[in-house]
Amino acid sequence: MRKAVLLILAMLLVSTGLWASPSFSLPNYYQQADFLGTTPGVSGEAAGGYFNPAVLGMMKFGEIGVYWNDPALEVSGIPRNWALQLGGFGMQRWTVRTLDELGNETDMTFTDYNIALGFGDRKFSGGIGYAWSRGDIPAMYERDNTIAAGLLTRPCQHASFGLAGHYAYRNGAVRGIADLGIRPFGNQFLTLFADAALQDYQSFSQMEWSMGMAVQPVPGVDLFGKYYRGGTQDGSMLAGIALTFSNFKTSYMPHYDKNSKQTYNSYGVRVRTQPNVDMFTDKAMKDKFYLDLKLDNGIKYQRYLLFDSGGYTLKEILEMIEAAKNDPKIKGMVLNITEEMWGSWELLWEVREKLLEFKTSGKEVLVFLERGGMKQYYLASVGDKIMVDPECLVTMFGFNMGRTYYKDLFDKLGIGVDEWRFFTYKSAAESFSRNSMSEPDKEQRQAIIDDFYDVFRSDICASRGLTEAEFDHIVDEVGVLLADSLLTYKLADTTGRRDEFQDWVKAMDDDKGKKHLGRKEYEMMQPLDEGWSKPPQIAVIYGLGECSMNSGITANKLKHDIKKAREDKNIKAVVFRADSPGGDILPSDIVTVELKKTMEKKPVIVSQGQVAGSGGYWISMNSNKIVASPWSITGSIGVIGVYLYDNGFGDKIGLTYDKVYKGKHADLLGGANIPLAGVMPDRNLTPEERATMEKMIKTLYKGFVQKVADARKMDFEAVEKVAQGRVWSGTDGKEVGLVDEIGGLEKSIAMALEAAKIDPDSRWEIVELPKPELFDPAMFAPKLLGMKGPIYEMLTTDDPEARYFRMLAQAGRSPLVVMDPDVVFGIQ
Repeated sequence: MRKAVLLILAMLLVSTGLWASPSFSLPNYYQQADFLGTTPGVSGEAAGGYFNPAVLGMMKFGEIGVYWNDPALEVSGIPRNWALQLGGFGMQRWTVRTLDELGNETDMTFTDYNIALGFGDRKFSGGIGYAWSRGDIPAMYERDNTIAAGLLTRPCQHASFGLAGHYAYRNGAVRGIADLGIRPFGNQFLTLFADAALQDYQSFSQMEWSMGMAVQPVPGVDLFGKYYRGGTQDGSMLAGIALTFSNFKTSYMPHYDKNSKQTYNSYGVRVRTQPNVDMFTDKAMKDKFYLDLKLDNGIKYQRYLLFDSGGYTLKEILEMIEAAKNDPKIKGMVLNITEEMWGSWELLWEVREKLLEFKTSGKEVLVFLERGGMKQYYLASVGDKIMVDPECLVTMFGFNMGRTYYKDLFDKLGIGVDEWRFFTYKSAAESFSRNSMSEPDKEQRQAIIDDFYDVFRSDICASRGLTEAEFDHIVDEVGVLLADSLLTYKLADTTGRRDEFQDWVKAMDDDKGKKHLGRKEYEMMQPLDEGWSKPPQIAVIYGLGECSMNSGITANKLKHDIKKAREDKNIKAVVFRADSPGGDILPSDIVTVELKKTMEKKPVIVSQGQVAGSGGYWISMNSNKIVASPWSITGSIGVIGVYLYDNGFGDKIGLTYDKVYKGKHADLLGGANIPLAGVMPDRNLTPEERATMEKMIKTLYKGFVQKVADARKMDFEAVEKVAQGRVWSGTDGKEVGLVDEIGGLEKSIAMALEAAKIDPDSRWEIVELPKPELFDPAMFAPKLLGMKGPIYEMLTTDDPEARYFRMLAQAGRSPLVVMDPDVVFGIQ
């Protein structure tokens, strides 16, 4: 499409000047565009698309514009007209006073119409259009149906260049229009502009052109002026002022002839679907709104493009709270939390920390809690005031981290287990080889639980004014809290139903006129970015789920996204969000190597989510900095393997397997195919084979430790002391050198901006990779396949233990860099 538009435009513009006789079927550009205070490309409004359809390609909002000339001024030769612009449709109504055959003055009226389509982005766009006229058209205003093509480029925040060609397809008349804008300071404070129009019958010396400047001394106030040369408007000028009030923009432009005599006025009103930045709205609407966040669904990383309107992504909710914090119109935040709200502890901590930051701006957070567990109350506790339902129930038992052991079951079933564990804390496979927790595993799990409990207690005590002893009493002696107990122990302030909540909020506020804004309403209130070109970008790349080639992080696809961010010159830094318990070595290494290559060109900051251990740490290590939260689980630097074999299982259930093979160890490649578990060899490894496997795993482990040491600029021995498969909380991970900073995604982005030397108060934006998938195919699976029951649930479930079992069982003879999912998901 882009090449086609370029070809069409080139053909139109090359034709300029090649016609032998004058053709007046194209209307005068400057007469048509007299309601534009600047030029089509510089204006950036839908009306500019009337002359250069490429302008529409840069507009990411809807707009209606109405413009008219002052009908009270009767100046000879000045037609009275009004114009309407609605997105890609425009019309101009003209009334021209002429003399009839008897010499009497008479008014002739006609209308120009235009439809146009633009495509592209803020850096480069193209467009095509079609125009026609209807009505009583005087000879001197001859019109022809016209085809238009245009280009507009804003290569940087300082420059804009537009080019358009108009072709009257019945008599072949051609017109070319070019416009240029310069912003010396890279913003709207000062814009210098010029444009020119040349028709086919004109020589370059007859070309009409204009130049001028626009100044925005304060947001919402624009002053501009333009001077014309050539044609009937030679030496004339216009001056104007435009005032912006949120979604509305009004303009007033007096026009002057070459003798500085005022000839007529032009007026304009524009209404946009999203507001502009202005100084008036914030003052007039100060503290007029509460922002309502309904938390009755998930807090996640990405959403599907279709059929996924519920919940928030982490980026969405952090950006919304940040906008509300800095918005004078927002008095406070209202949270409506139900037991259906879900998300990892780490994601909830990031949202809670952002709400604490919101409160530092002097604004309040008010919470309604229907009921729930510790996660729901943890987020609710950030509120200045908390209302709970009269039948609210909150369980607060503390933290538990356990796991299920299958050894005795496997013994009864006749499934043999050989655990390839050679490092003290690498306990990922002991669920299969033991019937109770090993002491090293207890040690590392207890340390994590202690850290999490301390963070949970500290945060709630700080918010609710409790002592640690009071909190411990609630957990140890109460546990289950009804509404009255929540009030008694100062965990809530009042009770009421959901429909009483807003009345309660109003009752606490002297001004009962506050309005409540929902998520969609507030999103529509966010101001437009009026800057030119694409701003510098920070790429947030998600590495989520198990380290696998075809699921979870999907290594090759993730590699492509990292490479794309590395090669994109507009992306100045990468934030890699790792939330993975690990898995296969190969996909883990593919990703970390790609990140290492990226570090050579631009900063890479790793933000660790709920878990970034084992393979999840492998994909994290090559970065300029690693950021983890107190709720993150990191480390687990080690390699593990487990070998399941038939130790009587086939005989018990009536399965037999026979084989032929060549090669001393080839019989290890075959066995009965067990549902969910995959191929189960019919013998264990010999001592010789096991020694070979041990050597391989220890070699891989040594390589893992050395890679971490190189990436973290640590001695091998220093990494070895904190490795051995040991998992750490984010807090302890920082103390032992595996993590650089404590924080979340937002802090990681701030560090990326600093590393890329981007002023956080300047224009910049986030681009997320991988791109969201279209929809979740699992939502249609039962209907499409007609499958129900326990077998279907086992095959499709997202239960981490079931997925973990399948991964280990199907890994066969391959060592893994993986954590036990109970370390992450077994926290109760």
